[in-house]
Amino acid sequence: MTKALFEKSYRLGELVRAGLPLRLITSILIMALGHSTVLAAGATKPEQLISEGLDLRRAGQDTEALSKFEEAYRLSPTARAAGQWGLCLQAVGRWSEADARLAEALKSKADPWIVKNRATLKQSSEQVKRNVARVEVNGGPQGATIAINGHEIGTYPLPGAVPVNAGNLDIEVTKPGFKRGFRSITIAGGQYERLLIRLEPQEGAAAVTPRPPVPTTPSVVSTSVGPQADATVDAPLEGAAGPPPVYRRSWAWAVAGAVLVGGAVAIMLATSGGEITGPKVDEGGAFDR
Repeated sequence: MTKALFEKSYRLGELVRAGLPLRLITSILIMALGHSTVLAAGATKPEQLISEGLDLRRAGQDTEALSKFEEAYRLSPTARAAGQWGLCLQAVGRWSEADARLAEALKSKADPWIVKNRATLKQSSEQVKRNVARVEVNGGPQGATIAINGHEIGTYPLPGAVPVNAGNLDIEVTKPGFKRGFRSITIAGGQYERLLIRLEPQEGAAAVTPRPPVPTTPSVVSTSVGPQADATVDAPLEGAAGPPPVYRRSWAWAVAGAVLVGGAVAIMLATSGGEITGPKVDEGGAFDR
C-alpha cells in the first residue's frame, strides 16, 4: 500500500468513525476519484497525442499524424510539441510552416527533449530553409483579400513579406466592386520576390462624386467673359419671351386708325369743294330732315 493510498484509507476511516452515513461517504469517495481521473487525463493528453502521432509516422502515415501533433500543440504549446509538429510538416513538404515551428522549438534552452535532439532539429531547420522563399505583395485598394495557392494570407496592406514554399505560386487579389487581380510566378528557395497588384474598379462600380452643396443665399452668376460681363446681370433669362412685335401693340393700331380717319376726311373735302353737308339742328334742337 502506497503512502497516498494509506492516507486516503485513514481519512475514510475517520469519516466512518465520525458517524457519517455510508451513502454520503460513498458519494464523497466517487467524486474525489473522478476528479483525480480528470486531472490525470488532462495532464497526459498532449503526451498521449504526441505518442499516437509518432506511431503513425513510424507506420508511414505522416499526413494522419499531423492532426495529432497540431492538437497536442494547441492543448500545450511546449517546445517539444512544436518540434514534433515541425518535423512532421517537413515530412509532408509544408516547408514554410515547418520553418516557423522548428524555429520556435530551437528557441528553448531548457527543454530536455530539445537539448537532446538539438542537432537533429538544426539540421532539419537548415534543410527546410532551402525550400522556403519570401514574397512581398503590394498594391490596392485597402482591404483587398490576398491568397497564395488558394490559401488566404491577409489583406492590403500586408505587414511585410510572407514565407512561402518554393515552386509555382498563384497569387490572387480580390475585393467586391473591383476586377480580380492574378499573377502566376515560379520562385526558388531563398529567393525574395516583390509584386505589385493593383485592382481596377469594375464597370458601373466607380465611386460617385458628391454634388456641391446648394448655397443658402441667392447670388447672381454671370456666364459672360470680358468687359460686357456686367450687362448679363439684367439680361432676360434663357427661354423667356422678348418684346412683342409692333403689329401686336395697341398704340400702333390707334395710330393706324387715326391715319385712316384723317385720310377719309381729306378725300371728302376734296370731292365736296371743301364743304361738308349733313343734318341741320334748329333752335329747338330737333333734327331738320
